[in-house]
Amino acid sequence: MSIFKFIKAIFSTKHNCQYFIESAEFSYHKHRNSFPGHDSHFYLAQAWLAYMAGKGRNIDNPDMQQAALTTTYLCACVPHPKCARALGLFLLYKERPEEYEKSKQLQDEFNELILPVIEAQDKGTILDLYRKYNPKLETMQ
Repeated sequence: MSIFKFIKAIFSTKHNCQYFIESAEFSYHKHRNSFPGHDSHFYLAQAWLAYMAGKGRNIDNPDMQQAALTTTYLCACVPHPKCARALGLFLLYKERPEEYEKSKQLQDEFNELILPVIEAQDKGTILDLYRKYNPKLETMQ
């Protein structure tokens, strides 16, 4: 992440939202490069834990680690690399709802990414979708 993007994010809500989302994407890809060979869900959970560590949470707590898997489950049903973008959008929605609600573009983007997951959940086929993108972690479910 560049210092220029950080400075722009300070003065612009639009850039602030993009910087926030890109930070989650950066963390996902950093973990993916550092620990190759895992499923997307693992990297999403690691990115979420990194975010929570930045908020001062104890990420070594087993409950926090389980929460990472639970919180990132739906995003793990989005194909790589879009799953990282879905996580960033989800975190923006949860952590800064007032900024998220101001941007129809971000709302539409998140809906486009997550709609197939919600449809699979409604049809009862979400586990199949999860397994498609996370074959190594499917035993965790």
